[in-house]
Amino acid sequence: MTAVATQSGPVRWMRRYETVYVLRPDVSKEEAEKVAERLREIVERFDGKLTLVDNWGKRRTSYVIRHMGKKYTRGIYVLVQYVGAGGLVQELERHFRMLDEVMRFLTVKLEDMVDPATVEVDPEDLAFLPVEDEGDDEEPEMPHRLAVLAAAGVTVDQLKAQAEAEAAEAEAEAEAEAAEGESGDQDAEAGEAEGGEAAQAEGDSEEGA
Repeated sequence: MTAVATQSGPVRWMRRYETVYVLRPDVSKEEAEKVAERLREIVERFDGKLTLVDNWGKRRTSYVIRHMGKKYTRGIYVLVQYVGAGGLVQELERHFRMLDEVMRFLTVKLEDMVDPATVEVDPEDLAFLPVEDEGDDEEPEMPHRLAVLAAAGVTVDQLKAQAEAEAAEAEAEAEAEAAEGESGDQDAEAGEAEGGEAAQAEGDSEEGA
């Protein structure tokens, strides 16, 4: 982004982004606040501006998420919007990858050429609410703002492919476990049959004697 001179001085154009991140369903209030504080610190460090925080709460995920050696079917969803330039998004996502509390995240560019000086923010829209155990039986309802995801074909396709791959892996594991269980049952039945045959043979032998 280049700066453009105006009567009031050069304008440093930025972009408007939207990020959704999903926390583990078992995170504590302190852990959730740690992630929120890290996000705020990074946006500020890169001279960006946080413009919206939308706490969706705990919701059922659309597929099983594998994270830190565990499987999760629920997560705590948080949507944030912000304006920034340079490597803000890259730095934010780098930290998300390092934070054990964050299971998934997705960032979409909403707008180019934004003058941060003209962006108005309501402080009430920037509150990260405490973690609450509510709505965990609902599918995450995507706000109309995320309709822009439809324009991000590659990103959405990648997410769908990841979801399909994880679902296929989970199904293969379930089939393998079922097959292993059937094999164990068959071995047990075979053992019982052999034991019965051996007992019968022993009985026949005694009668012959």
